[in-house]
Amino acid sequence: MGAFKNAVQNYVFFLIRTNIFSSFVHALIETDMKRHVNNLGIYAVCLGVLLLLTAFLAGWTDSNLLLVAAWLLIVGGIVGHVVLAKRQSKY
Repeated sequence: MGAFKNAVQNYVFFLIRTNIFSSFVHALIETDMKRHVNNLGIYAVCLGVLLLLTAFLAGWTDSNLLLVAAWLLIVGGIVGHVVLAKRQSKY
């Protein structure tokens, strides 16, 4: 009976430790994601500009698909940034 009780206590200890770790990771991801979601529009604009710069330097300027993708990232990033800023504003 004593070995069974010790085994159960060890199992419960690992469950508690796992829950503590998972709640810590969840809180870390939640706060980290909130910080990055606020800047999602800025990231999209930067990615669009990098795509245009890469296309120019590599000589891929004859591809409309690449240019439209970069344009959509830039315009979408600007619109997304404005929407997120308006949503967070108190006014």
